[in-house]
Parts: sequence; C-alpha cells; structure tokens
Amino acid sequence: MLVLEINGRPVQPPVAPVVVSSRVLLAGRAVFEALGATVDFDARTGRIDVRRGLHFLTVTTGSRRAFVDNRPVALDVPPQVSNGATLLPLRFVAESLGGRVRYLARRDVLDIEDSEAPGSSPARVLRHTFRPVQHYGSTPATVDFRRPEPGEFVTGGFPSISAVFRSHGGPRADMSTARMLLDGHDVTPNLFVVDGAVGYTPGIGLAQGLHQVAVRVLDTTGRPIFSAWNFAVVAVSPGAPPGVVGYQTPEFSANGTQISAPGGSLQLVLVAAAGGGGYVTLCGYSRQYPLVQGNDAFHYFANVAPPNGIFAPACQAAAFFNDRNGTTNYFTLTTPLRIDTRPP
Repeated sequence: MLVLEINGRPVQPPVAPVVVSSRVLLAGRAVFEALGATVDFDARTGRIDVRRGLHFLTVTTGSRRAFVDNRPVALDVPPQVSNGATLLPLRFVAESLGGRVRYLARRDVLDIEDSEAPGSSPARVLRHTFRPVQHYGSTPATVDFRRPEPGEFVTGGFPSISAVFRSHGGPRADMSTARMLLDGHDVTPNLFVVDGAVGYTPGIGLAQGLHQVAVRVLDTTGRPIFSAWNFAVVAVSPGAPPGVVGYQTPEFSANGTQISAPGGSLQLVLVAAAGGGGYVTLCGYSRQYPLVQGNDAFHYFANVAPPNGIFAPACQAAAFFNDRNGTTNYFTLTTPLRIDTRPP
C-alpha cells in the first residue's frame, strides 16, 4: 500500500490514497494542513479555499478547473468525495504550494518535499519556492530598496514598510497582483500601491522584537517577483523606549508635507527647553538627523534628506530630545509625511 510522507515524516490521511486514471488522489485537507496551509470548505458549493503564505488556491469538487494564485489551472482528474473526504490529485496538492513529489519505489512511498512545511524551516512563512519558468530574451525584474532594510533596527512601532520593483528593461511588474505579508498576516488590503512600488504603515504599533516581511508581485508574463526579509523594533509603541515621555505636539513641525524626488529634503523644527539636544528619525528607520540649536535657545532644527529608494506614503517623523535634566522626550508630527525618493 502506498505510504505518504512529507519531508520524510509519515502522514496518515483519514482515507488511503487511490489511483484514478493513472493519477494518485489523496485527502486534500489532511495533506494541506500537514503542509501548514489553512483550508476552508463550503459544503453547499463543494468549493475548497486554501491559503499558505502568499499562495491562494481554489478547487471545486467535480470540476477540472482550479485556481492557483488567481490563475486558472486544468486538473487531469477532478476532485471527488470518498468516505467523507475530498480527494485531490497529489501532484497538484504538492506543486501548487511550491513543493515537489518523489516516488520511492523501493519502499512504495510518495514523499512530498516542501521547505515551507511546519518543522522544516524556521522562516517557513517567508520563504516560498517557485517552480522556475523560462522567459528567454528578457531580464528578470528584481525587488530593490526594501525598507526597513534587512536586519535594520527601527524605533517606534509604526515603521514605513516598502519595496520597489524594477524591470531592468524586461517585463514590468503587474501591480494589480501585489501582495504583502507582515509576520504571516496578509496586509494587502491596506497597501499603498503605485507603479513599481508598494508601501504599508501599520495601523497598530508593532511589538518590540523581530518582524518578518514578504512581498510578491507577478510580472506581465506571469513570472513571480518575490522577496522576504526581517527587521527589528527596538522601542515599543508609541515609539519611545522605557522611561521616555512620548506625545504629539504642534511644537514639532516641518516646512512641508512631502519629499517627492531623490535628493529632496525638509527642515523640521522643535520648540523645547533650552540646553538640550537630540535627533530626528524618519519613518522609524535607524538613520538619525541631529537637532541643532538655532539663533535662540528654544528652537532646534534638523535638515532631513532621506536616501534614494524610499516609498513611504504615511511616514512618521519623530524627535528624540534630551533635556538638561537627563529626561528623553519623544515627539511626533501631528500629520504623517509622504516620502517618495524612488529613482526615475
């Protein structure tokens, strides 16, 4: 009898695999869930929706037509119900999530190799394996200018998260297919999407610690463009370390509301007690812009010129000010800035 394994570990579905028209069918829910996917079944329509990471699948019992990441796929054998379980073609189940199937004849074992299955990878939510697609005569697009930068330590719980997709003269990114996950949660409905870039600012402050981002878009030929990276929040929302006083104030202001081209800058002004000092950050990123005392003792100025490649439609500017008593005060602008320094 055929035995099913995932990365060498035995899996026991409620119904044994069967062979129909030379195709192996097995209990879909049990295998999808063993691969770390979420399964929803509508008994009235026979529709099954499966999601794992950035992959979304839809199949319907009795139908040879399925959808993988919103693209139609023809099944050799339609899903069918047996002993209360919906049986699906094994190869479709494995490969639709980026894995592959091996038949180990000596042991009569079907083994699904999948680096995203639970227990097989510490970052399984972020890393997704795509089957290679040949596109001769074109240069693959890339994900550039990831923000926060991989491994960056950010301040505050509201960093601007973004990525820029560059075509290098080849097929352009189809931004209607853009998706983003933050810590495994789909934040796509709240993305800012423009031609060649996506941006997101959390609506709820992120907790202190490590966070994971994954972005994906398809180019106009259907080839996936994917990237995943980590950053760390080193100060808990509202953006200040323990013992720091934080609040919005009109005494912290900017001489504009946006930077819309590479090389642009803004001047930020903080009115605070004399004899102090500090710095300003943009979008929660680690770069610090020093606050310099002006002509009088109560005005401090910071000229901010962000680096190229930032797309932050709702960028929080923050000032960390140390007064002469040793207390660190934290201020944010009352209105977010719009930063777009993507190269032409």
